[in-house]
Parts: sequence; C-alpha cells; structure tokens
Amino acid sequence: MLEIYIQEVEGGDTLQLPMGPDRIQVSAATSFLSYDIMNVGEHKIPRGEELTDFKWSGILPGEGRKEAPYVQVWKDPAAIQEKFSVWRNQGKKLKLTVPGTPINHAVFLASYQCDYSGGMGDIEYTIEFCVAKEVIVGTEDDATEQDSSGAGVKTTAPATQPPAATTYTVKSGDSLWKIAQNTLGDGNRWREIYELNKDTVGSNPNLIYPGQVYNLPAK
Repeated sequence: MLEIYIQEVEGGDTLQLPMGPDRIQVSAATSFLSYDIMNVGEHKIPRGEELTDFKWSGILPGEGRKEAPYVQVWKDPAAIQEKFSVWRNQGKKLKLTVPGTPINHAVFLASYQCDYSGGMGDIEYTIEFCVAKEVIVGTEDDATEQDSSGAGVKTTAPATQPPAATTYTVKSGDSLWKIAQNTLGDGNRWREIYELNKDTVGSNPNLIYPGQVYNLPAK
C-alpha cells in the first residue's frame, strides 16, 4: 500500500490517509503513467512539468476496521470526507506527497466521489488532484532595485524563521517520513534522521516507538 500525505499549504496540518491505494494514475499531456506498489523498484521518473493530474480510488475505513493491521493511522472517515469537501469548495492549495514515488507537488483538489458501504462504516471514494501552477502578477508600482546590468529586479523581504529544534520526541502515529516532513520540510530526508539515530531506531526504520528522542540534521 502506498502512503499518501496531503498538507494545506497555508498553515494546515498534514493528513495521512488511513489506507493508501496500491496504484495512483498520473495523467500527463499525452500519456498516462502509473505507480504500482508491486513494481515500485521499476518505476520511471518523468519530468515534473509534464505531470498534470493525479487520480486514485480507495477506502476510508470505518470504526469497525480501526484496529486492522492494514490501517496505517485511523481517522474518522466522515471527518476526512468533510475535509475533502472544504478543500474542493474553497479551492485550498495543497501539497500532495507519496513517499517512494516522484509525486511531491502543490495541487488543488479537482473532484471526488464518495459511496457509503457496509456495516463497518467504510467510505469508498475516487479522488483527483490537479497540479497548482504558480502565477505571479506584479504592478509598475512594485518596489524594484537595479542589478548590475541596470535591469529592475523585484525584491521581497526574507521571511523570519524560528530557530530549528535539534531533537524530536516521537509521538503516536509518527513515521520517519512524517517527522522529516514536519521538522525539516521534506519527508524524503527521513534517511538522514535514520542514519543519525540508528542506535535508537534499530535495523528496521519502519518500527519506531512513542517516547524515543531523535537527533535532527541541520536544515
């Protein structure tokens, strides 16, 4: 099963889907590419600018499956469905990340469909995201400065960042990817955390426990 993380770009928490699909369809301008968990070692990495849409079908497991071993992090399916609705209706800019694939993009939720099924409280769904293209519009009144060639260069004040933490205490539901995403801003840096804390984590990076304290690499 693929892990899927969706984060609101402006100050939102990261949502990890309880059960990821086995397959994600990536639609490009002239072709369709799929990342299949059974063939993850053979996937090809396309050029990022060609990716336009991401689509998959899956299940939001109900409370009856809460303790099932295949449920990664259980969340109320009705609350997730409501979040989908807000993201679509308000045009929220999101970040879609799928560890183990090249999918790490700013997106908008284009559409989703839900079906309520069975006595377990499951919601079956199909969802589609489209890549968010950045459009910057300036005015003649924007402040500029001259570069060495005399051309105007638009400037912005650098954002003030709080000092980064040097350690992290593991919480329930954490994974090394999620810790790297939340503390370093890039889930793909989980291997750096693992290498720094091998003595604590052990030989299996997928088995971490609440209360463990990890050293963090520099940003």
